Amino acid sequence: GSQLTLELGNGSYRFRVGPIPGWSVTPADGTVTINGSGVTVRLGFARVTYAVTVHEVGLPNGTLWGIDLNGTVASTSTGSLAWSVPNGSYPFRIQDVPGWATTQYAGSFTVNGSSLSATVTWNRVTYPVVVHVQGIPNGTPWTLLVNGQPFRSTTTTLTLELPNGSYTLGIVAPPGYQLRTPPGNLTLSGVAPSAPVVVELIPSPAAPAPPVGLEAAVAGGLAAGAGLLAWGIVRRRRPRGGAGR
Repeated sequence: GSQLTLELGNGSYRFRVGPIPGWSVTPADGTVTINGSGVTVRLGFARVTYAVTVHEVGLPNGTLWGIDLNGTVASTSTGSLAWSVPNGSYPFRIQDVPGWATTQYAGSFTVNGSSLSATVTWNRVTYPVVVHVQGIPNGTPWTLLVNGQPFRSTTTTLTLELPNGSYTLGIVAPPGYQLRTPPGNLTLSGVAPSAPVVVELIPSPAAPAPPVGLEAAVAGGLAAGAGLLAWGIVRRRRPRGGAGR
């Protein structure tokens, strides 16, 4: 430490320690009484710290995120991080969160006699997924199912923006068509698919035509059956008229 020496005569003296930016002193003032001998006053200095708080917005509850502040990483799965730091300039870097992005990842801030607060806003990263349908004319309505959620289109190419995750894809074919190649499943992990998802539709088969001559045979059989039924009715009613066979 350092010291300051004064030569004073007997008596009582009031003292006050002037402010030093970024530091506190104890005692800051007081009274010294000199009575025939020297007196030592010990002053204790402590660095003043200020709260620096960073809040996050946008991440799902429980998502781990962190900040490297001046070379030391602090992480949390709650909504805020806090430090107590003295005056000075501090470099920071926000740690990556898979599937999420923010506008500024690195920089610095300066503490100068007061607390600071900042907010980090996260946005979900999405990747383009292109689905191309073959076998139907452009303008034909069809539906893509992504984990059961429908996405309708009247063009042969549909582009979706999807975040990281696993997806089950399905197709609702338009009337008169059926699937030849189903879309299958899709997993996104930090990068867009390198090729489109291709689905092929083909015309649904028509109902089989009856064999040649079968329609006429069926019609003839029905007509013959009707004639026999009518003849039987007449034969059963004739005895009531009084005529014998």
